[in-house]
This record gives sequence, C-alpha cells and structure tokens, in this order.
Amino acid sequence: SLSVLGKALPKWLQEDYCAPDRSLVYHAAVLDQAFTDSLTALQFPSLDLSCLIQGGSEQLQDSVFYLQPHMHLFAWEYDLISFRSAFLKHDIDYWVEHRFPELPRGRSYYFVLYRNERNHVSWREISQSEWGLLDCLKKGATVAQLCDCIEMQDTSSSEHMVEHLERWLQEWTWAKWLTLSQKQEGEYA
Repeated sequence: SLSVLGKALPKWLQEDYCAPDRSLVYHAAVLDQAFTDSLTALQFPSLDLSCLIQGGSEQLQDSVFYLQPHMHLFAWEYDLISFRSAFLKHDIDYWVEHRFPELPRGRSYYFVLYRNERNHVSWREISQSEWGLLDCLKKGATVAQLCDCIEMQDTSSSEHMVEHLERWLQEWTWAKWLTLSQKQEGEYA
C-alpha cells in the first residue's frame, strides 16, 4: 500500500513544499513514482508494423500509435536518473554520514523510462529530437500528426528527426514501446 500512498507525494510537493530544493525534490518524487508505475502498468499488444503495412497504406495512415502505459518521458536540466542510481547503492544510514552523490548538470537531459521484456524497469538517455517524437505519441498520433510534429520543430531538430525516424520506429517497435491501444485513466496491470 506504500506505493498507493506515494502517488499523492508529487502533488503535495508541488502544492505545499516550499524549500529552495522544491523542483529537485518534486522531480525525484515523480521519478520514484514512475519506477513504481512502470512495474504495475498494463502492457498492451505491441505494434506489428509488418501486419499494418500488409493492410495497405490507408490502414497505416489511419492508425493512431500510442506509447505503452508503462513508459515515462523526462526532460531535465540535470541527470536525476544517474543521481538516483548512485544514491540507491547505499542504504539510508550511509547518507547520514556521507555527502550525497554528485548531481550531473550543465546541459539538458532527456530520458525514457520503461519496463523491458524481462519485466525490469529500464531507462535510456535519448536525444531531444527522439524525446519530442515520443512525446507526440504519449496521447496518440497518426503518421500525419507525427509529420506535423516534425514540421513544427526548428530546422536542426526537424532534420535530425527525419534522418533518424525510420531507425527509431524500428527500435521502438522491436522494444515493444508502441501499441494501437489507448490507455484509459486508472488502468493498471
């Protein structure tokens, strides 16, 4: 039941916590909740591009693609995932006597957190462009809407997206990150 109680912590931090480290503490709580949610979220049938392509170009164009419910996207000005990993290498008592691990900063960091095929929560640092396309897929997107998302980017990001889109789609499909099913609010595994 602690995981259920923890769901309210990010909201409380956002609304009532006023210390100078509020943003960092809030992001840490959101990240911890995402780890928990990734373990319990549904896994919908994965996208099978070969079947979709066999259905004809119209079926491919009309299909709405979604991210699996266990996926979470993060964009921060620090590497909170590395910080969390270093922090969890020791028990709580260790940190009473020692300084916290260094929090990598100095650039923007983009991550995807997901449950892998072995049902372990994994993460990967990704480019801003890949993050942008995955973000478009959070609420669902057709091929045309993905193209619109690419066109709305600055020239550099747009070119990067176009250059890598085919490979990313293959990787996302292989990793079973995409589905044609839409998550309903409150659905769990």
